Amino acid sequence: MKRYLLDTSAFLALRDIGASAILNDCTLVHKDPEFEAVTCDQMCPPYKK
Repeated sequence: MKRYLLDTSAFLALRDIGASAILNDCTLVHKDPEFEAVTCDQMCPPYKK
């Protein structure tokens, strides 16, 4: 059950943050590979290993 809740909250964050960046014509700065699916300008610092 916890995994489902975390997956759902991650999806909602991706949707809301991505939509905000697109609607406000902003550059999305992140370190999360899931945001690569969002179609807006992005700045991605190197991922931690």
